[in-house]
Amino acid sequence: MYARLRRLGLPLLLLCGACVSSRANPRHRVDMSVLTQDDLVDHQYENVLEAVQTLRSNWLNERGPDSFASPSHIWVYIDNTKVGGVQSLASISTRYISSIRKVNGIDATARWGIGHSAGVIAVMTWPPQDASLPP
Repeated sequence: MYARLRRLGLPLLLLCGACVSSRANPRHRVDMSVLTQDDLVDHQYENVLEAVQTLRSNWLNERGPDSFASPSHIWVYIDNTKVGGVQSLASISTRYISSIRKVNGIDATARWGIGHSAGVIAVMTWPPQDASLPP
């Protein structure tokens, strides 16, 4: 009986391993901290704020206050230049956006310094000299 189970166990184990490895395709994983141009093209958003509110509304939620003297806010950066708070996303057109990334508070503080503990929404635009700029 034990020998029979052993004979059936190995092929069954190999079959299960093949099924698991075929489902683990990294190309189909979605990074929830990034919105790409493809995500924005599928819909006709007027501005980046509308796109973020629709596709990743949780990015706009600030944590509770970390300090009563100076509570942190989510900051917006365009091409690594600070432009203001979340409302500044309303003035950015989605036409020239290559990606939008939500950076958590720990990573944002490490990159941009104190005062970024609520996180950052980093907007990257197409380079002006790029010939593959979308129409």
